[in-house]
Amino acid sequence: MIPISTPYRREGDKAPPWRVASLLLVCYCLSTQLLAQVQSGQFHLGGQVSFDNYHSSGQSSFSATLQPELGVMLSPKWSAGLGLPIQFKASSFFQNYYRLGISPFLRRYFDLKQGFYAIVHLQAGIQFDLAGVYTKETVWAAQITPEISYFFSPQFAFEAGFGGFAYTRNQSYPAGREPSFFSNSKLSFQTNPIFSLRYYFPRGKSN
Repeated sequence: MIPISTPYRREGDKAPPWRVASLLLVCYCLSTQLLAQVQSGQFHLGGQVSFDNYHSSGQSSFSATLQPELGVMLSPKWSAGLGLPIQFKASSFFQNYYRLGISPFLRRYFDLKQGFYAIVHLQAGIQFDLAGVYTKETVWAAQITPEISYFFSPQFAFEAGFGGFAYTRNQSYPAGREPSFFSNSKLSFQTNPIFSLRYYFPRGKSN
């Protein structure tokens, strides 16, 4: 704050109109950027990218998942939508595979400060093998992931998550045959990083 004794303003003088107008304009822009980012009725489009590496006793695996997402703000604090996870996994002890799935999600936003939000991302869905040679696998999964979101513009936000809990149930069966011959389920804590870039469509003006 500029003190009253500053040489740019003598005590008792009024601030020039242009300076007041400039200050109001800056305040308006900042408030618009910080308050209009997550509004009820806004659609958002984005995608999550995650990677996972595993090495143990000479065995290794690598998986990458890309999940395009489309959602809508139900309120300034809640969002719901649909994701389409696409996963590739290369392994030294199992066949490589591709998976395609569908995952509805629900998000809860917690306002922090200066464009930052904490987010709890919950999703559940199913994934199917696309190129299994010897076996096919169906995976049911539910997970909860804490994330941090930063709006670097009024419409764009970058998000990052570094852990979460997941419950998965795998069902495997020989390729070309439907009856399941193997099934297992587990609850795990995931440490693979998740990154996301999201675009929030400008909200339409109401009459």
